[in-house]
Amino acid sequence: MKNKHLLILLLTFFLNVSRYFVASIECTHLSADSGCDECNDWGHCVPGSVPVDPWLDFALKTQREIQLDEPFANYQMFDSHNAFNNRGDGFGGNDTCSWPPPYVRPCQSWANHEFSLIDQLNMGVRGLELDNWWCHDAMRLAHMGSNLKIICFERNKLWSSAFEDIANWLAKDGNEGEFVRLYINEKFPQGHDDEFNDPIWENFGNRVVTPEYIESYGGVWPTMRTLREDGKNLAVMISNGADEEKAHGGLYVVRYDWRDNGIGGFTPYPKCGGKDVDDPRTWRYFGDATHYPIVYDGPTGGIILDFKELVKCHIQWLSADMVHPQMMRTGVFTWAEGEPSLDLQSGTCVALAKTIEACGGNCLSTIFFTLVKVLKTKMSGQSVIQEDPTV
Repeated sequence: MKNKHLLILLLTFFLNVSRYFVASIECTHLSADSGCDECNDWGHCVPGSVPVDPWLDFALKTQREIQLDEPFANYQMFDSHNAFNNRGDGFGGNDTCSWPPPYVRPCQSWANHEFSLIDQLNMGVRGLELDNWWCHDAMRLAHMGSNLKIICFERNKLWSSAFEDIANWLAKDGNEGEFVRLYINEKFPQGHDDEFNDPIWENFGNRVVTPEYIESYGGVWPTMRTLREDGKNLAVMISNGADEEKAHGGLYVVRYDWRDNGIGGFTPYPKCGGKDVDDPRTWRYFGDATHYPIVYDGPTGGIILDFKELVKCHIQWLSADMVHPQMMRTGVFTWAEGEPSLDLQSGTCVALAKTIEACGGNCLSTIFFTLVKVLKTKMSGQSVIQEDPTV
């Protein structure tokens, strides 16, 4: 096993160095399919340039709004596995595997994603997984399975840059009331608590959920509506069982209990991978798109290509790799394509048809609501769409 990890590290080092000798100026792979009109020297969309269909943006916002009063543990959130490890932000720039799997080999895919953190947020992702590493005298983002930091370079994105990106995104019109959840997957305790904590406070201040804030609600997470009313935009989470050092002093990192599952063990509705409808915990399913030549192929263990079955089973955190607009469309269970076709007025009632594709013809038993009441036409951060309790 140690030899396998060392081989992966050496291959990664060689291929990262080789990127200085090979470059492209045309958009490639998923970036070519996305419609962005500006790509970097490696053929990947520059951050923030991926077009998003206004219908998709509206539909996914509808889904978030109608869940505002759900218990936090039951709130369904589109997630991103190893979100930082993306080509838009400079990781895996010379990858050659073409999405989707199975890959035509030989090829390499060191990145989990094509698009930047900003673009993932624009597409409707609200959960981001980050791996922090201290290297070259700074806290950075890196994808490593060993404490040998031979593949953490000075050009790796700074830890602070991720928080700047998220804060800038939240400052844009229409995003002020959004909530972003970060899962910090710190493989080995990195120390340097100030360098870890300072970017969180500098970019979010009192808008970040803290352990003390959760305790003020008796240790129970409030609903998304309450989080919004309290001015909270960000949660920085680690698992309940994580080492104490990974809480970095417990200033801003909150512990949370969820069930982590590889997508290879998921079974479609109605089995839903064994998920019990009465289980109070949040369930997360994730896949892996990476492919390291000779030694590792992530898709063999399972990959998420389509969200429909996960949505039907109400898996709360749907953690995909290679998130792109077409994939996000498969997670829509509210508006049919092109709807609403009429102007919505205050008090308009909207019914979810049983034939909607994401429901598989069985909406009543797979989705926890069937009728929503539109209380405001414009879906700003203050707009509200509620479940009609009379149905």
